[in-house]
Parts: sequence; C-alpha cells; structure tokens
Amino acid sequence: MTPERWQRIEQLYHLALEQPPDERASWLIEACVGDEQLRREIETLLEANEQADHFLTGHAMDWESE
Repeated sequence: MTPERWQRIEQLYHLALEQPPDERASWLIEACVGDEQLRREIETLLEANEQADHFLTGHAMDWESE
C-alpha cells in the first residue's frame, strides 16, 4: 500500500467517524464512489473501532466467569 493510499484511507476513516452512525454507510458509499476496495478498508477500520469501544465499556467482573 502506498503512503498516499494509506493517507486517503486515514482521512476518510476520520471523516466517517464524524458522521452520524445511521448516515455513515451512505456517506462512505458516496465518498468512495468507484473504489470498492477503499470503502471495504474503511469499513473494516470502523468495525474494529466499534468492537474496541464495546470491549472497553465492559466490566472486568464480566470476564471473571469465562
């Protein structure tokens, strides 16, 4: 991946985070028009971010029983 490509992914990722969650998918489709791979890369980052948020909001005691 070129540095320019990564910079574009990072830029769009941060802009996507600024969008309301219910509008994010349609915004991303427009922002990445014609570049499905770019859209998928950003979606992957957004999903990872959401999973990390859920992990960090859990209680340590919830993990004790596993």
